[in-house]
Amino acid sequence: MRSVQGSIRSGRAMAAGVAAASLLVACSGDAGGAVDRVGDVEAAAQQTEQDQSEQDQTEQDRRVGGVTVVGEGRASAVPDSARVLVGVGVTSPDVGAAFGEANDVMVDVLDALREQGVADEHLRTRELSVSERRDDRPPAPPPDDPPPARPPDEPIAPPGDANEPEVIAYTVANQVEVTIRDLDRAGEIISAAVDVGGPAIRIQRFSLAVDDDAMLLDDARSAAFADAERRAAQYAELAGRDLGEVMAISEVIGSPGPVPVPEIAHDGRVTAPIEPGQQEAVVRIQTTWALD
Repeated sequence: MRSVQGSIRSGRAMAAGVAAASLLVACSGDAGGAVDRVGDVEAAAQQTEQDQSEQDQTEQDRRVGGVTVVGEGRASAVPDSARVLVGVGVTSPDVGAAFGEANDVMVDVLDALREQGVADEHLRTRELSVSERRDDRPPAPPPDDPPPARPPDEPIAPPGDANEPEVIAYTVANQVEVTIRDLDRAGEIISAAVDVGGPAIRIQRFSLAVDDDAMLLDDARSAAFADAERRAAQYAELAGRDLGEVMAISEVIGSPGPVPVPEIAHDGRVTAPIEPGQQEAVVRIQTTWALD
């Protein structure tokens, strides 16, 4: 009986050992599969990274091998406003007198401009200055006779520059910038200012402009881009390549400066003819294009 029970126990133990061994083998097989799957994912990630690196290098090579050109565009329109720098200059031996007279003349000029319909917001003072005018004649030669002796009780004059020219007059300048919206009456408005200003009046700068130049610049930009694209396409064709996308654009806006006029002094009633002509906007752009 004991032998039978011992055999049964030995058989059960052997079966349990076989089952445990089978379970261990199964678990070992699953772990190996998991390791293989992780390896596959890592390999795929490395391949993707390599592909992206090659793509980035190709894109960089394409950019380096691009073409950079400059395009220029121009657009014109009839000016609709004018800016005039009206100046008053008065010279007098007395600085107070020069300042007072210049102020009086400028007040008359501003009143005349307002009577012609120029609004206060279109009047702007640009300069108010006082300068000295010195005697630039050469100094007189010293006398042949020596100067008389200084009395003992006479105070000694403070040191100074004996060769410095003497101030003989003062000039007061007052300038106001006038914006004229009604270009058809620009000559009449300027003439009114010159008429009341007398000999002290100066027309020191005159320029024409397009008041709202946004659309003018838009047209110039479009023309500049078309010019740049045409140049880039020509270079691509010469190089046996296809023109790709735009990689960079930089812009420089330019326009003609003020129309210069000679300084005009008053000489009786003056009627200034004004011809607006054309105002031109110029846009230059630098573009870089890829070559495919």
